[in-house]
Amino acid sequence: MIRHIWTVACERTIIADDGIVSLIAVIDRIETPVLPLALLTGFSVVSWFFSDDLDSTVHYRLRCETPNAESVFDITGQAEFGGFPKSRLVVDLRQVVLKTPGVHWIVVEIGQEDGALEEVARIPIEVVLSPAESPSQPSPSQPESPSQPESPSQPGDSD
Repeated sequence: MIRHIWTVACERTIIADDGIVSLIAVIDRIETPVLPLALLTGFSVVSWFFSDDLDSTVHYRLRCETPNAESVFDITGQAEFGGFPKSRLVVDLRQVVLKTPGVHWIVVEIGQEDGALEEVARIPIEVVLSPAESPSQPSPSQPESPSQPESPSQPGDSD
């Protein structure tokens, strides 16, 4: 039996020579001032599976649905366990285009050769339209200058 352990979307995945995986900048929300948004550098979806049968092959389908149930991408394939009880699947997605705001779902389905695919994970990524910064307005990192400088608070000061 093949079990899905976890799935994560992230900006980048690094796999060291010793097999240790680093997931860089986990993605659960994307803010943008305009849509459609072309993610030219893309992102990675990483899943981890476990099987009692060390010679198993997991057949997978990885897809993304918009809030309107439209498809952003739909990928199928297979991953071998190769004599180990666990198998890691890293799918690098390039040139993904997001057209609508709202919650997009990355859906993971798995199965074996002789069976139908079964949904095992549904990961939300929220796409949010953010207001574009106007050059005439101060940014949050640069507050407006007060008319009189504020004095720094000292230990023991009270309001």
